[in-house]
Amino acid sequence: MKKSAVVIFALLIAFASEAAYANGGPAGGNSALVGGSIRFENTPDIFVEKEDLSITVTPLNTTVTVEYTLKNSGKARELEYVFPVVNYLHYEYNSEALLEWIVFTDNGKKLSYVLSNETIDGGFDVWGNASIFNLKDDSSFADALDGQEIWYSKTSNSYYRTKLSFAEGETKILTVSYKTDNYYISGGTNQYPFLSYSNTVFLYDFRPAGYWGDGKAGEFNLRVDYTALTRAREISINMGSFTRGASGIFIYSEKDFDFLNAGILSIIVDYPFEYEDWKNNSASWLDSVYASSTLPGANERYSVRNLFDNNLDTVWSTNGSGVGAVIELKFKDNIFGDGATMFILNGFVQSRDLYYANARIKELKVEYSYVRDGKREIYSELIKFDDISYEQINKTLPLDAAKSFRLHYSGMRLTILDVYPGQKYEDVCLSQIYFAAWGGPDTKPDYKVSAIPLFDWNTTEEPVATTETSNTTLHTTTDSPTTAAAETTAAASIPPTTSIAAETTQDKTAEPSDKNNITGIILAITATAVLLGVGAFGGFYYVKSKKIK
Repeated sequence: MKKSAVVIFALLIAFASEAAYANGGPAGGNSALVGGSIRFENTPDIFVEKEDLSITVTPLNTTVTVEYTLKNSGKARELEYVFPVVNYLHYEYNSEALLEWIVFTDNGKKLSYVLSNETIDGGFDVWGNASIFNLKDDSSFADALDGQEIWYSKTSNSYYRTKLSFAEGETKILTVSYKTDNYYISGGTNQYPFLSYSNTVFLYDFRPAGYWGDGKAGEFNLRVDYTALTRAREISINMGSFTRGASGIFIYSEKDFDFLNAGILSIIVDYPFEYEDWKNNSASWLDSVYASSTLPGANERYSVRNLFDNNLDTVWSTNGSGVGAVIELKFKDNIFGDGATMFILNGFVQSRDLYYANARIKELKVEYSYVRDGKREIYSELIKFDDISYEQINKTLPLDAAKSFRLHYSGMRLTILDVYPGQKYEDVCLSQIYFAAWGGPDTKPDYKVSAIPLFDWNTTEEPVATTETSNTTLHTTTDSPTTAAAETTAAASIPPTTSIAAETTQDKTAEPSDKNNITGIILAITATAVLLGVGAFGGFYYVKSKKIK
């Protein structure tokens, strides 16, 4: 998906380059490119009157344009400066980050440059292994990285050299623009169907410009465009009082901006690349499905089919109390390997009112039916759900709020044992069932909805092995869940649109149209194939990931 290496940019005179840092990872990724300021040697008479820094961040790369208004208070002179690009590389997994292009202009006129390269190894230990360093241990970068680890064993340095001429008393505009890969690392296990990704990191070093004039910019203006990161879980910018806003634009200005004190600008993003890896073909995995209880409704409004339609505005609902309700699933052959996982998103997630109005699963019994040596056996486990608040559910990242557990065999039964009661209805609602894996069916869905149970669960030849399993989520950085009882906002009244005798058979949608409500248990079944190069079961594997356009 992305490549890994770390690069730091700083324009400076020959042999006066500053350090740069990168982010790396065990599976693959890019080094971090630190965009830096221009530095001149012995230039006390050239002042930075203004610096305008514009940064556009996307999931995979960052584009920088920095415009310096420079004032020569002395005699005419010609200066050489250097723009170093430093890749911090890990010998095992980092790929050198790409500086896709770079352009220098002097008052709008494009400047030529000369490029030179060098590689510096970090040395070896007494056993001949490459020495490994962590850039966050460098005090210069500790605050900017904020705990982000960037491991490296060598640096690959590129130097862009060009010249700039000043007339006596001249004021001119020097512009540097470039586009670079962001830092990240990725990895995974044969126990889980998704690669995991580190945060992406972009670093920009202000300190080299501290050698101009008095080391300050009379005026400094920063503009960060992060509109391409609407799906990001978190974004941090260590300048001013950054708060993520709906506009996707961050503006910061300062007078008498001290380059040395400013240190290093960092933009750190938690982006859900696993969602771009994941192809949702859930219904293609199914042979047949059965639900013991379904709320009546026009056009199968609450049908169990709604669990597999990838639509968070539809829902499956039990008819009355959900305790004891059963869903059975039969999968197509040859879809499982080590790491097969089911994700369950709990609750009616179409709206906050509907989420709290309806019941949600508190405890679920999961049974697997399989045949061994001609005998049918059953394996079971208990799954307990936290009662997460509606605010913890991001509908654009539904798996983040889902509970997960391992999937073992091609036939299974889910039995609701206990529930978190709804404020208005006793019915239990589920939104989706997802399947994800390193492989699996990719055909047109052709599953059947059965009116009778799919398996005979009374033919167990072996004792039932029962374990309690704590569910894990795809992403575990959410706050501690709160219960429905702790919610202070009562669910709004939801008028029924279909007249049915029992209270529990009322139409639960907020609108009278056929646009169904989202309830939410997302059952996402994920099957991960064991990858080449993985030794022990559950071992960590290293992979190169493709770029996403």
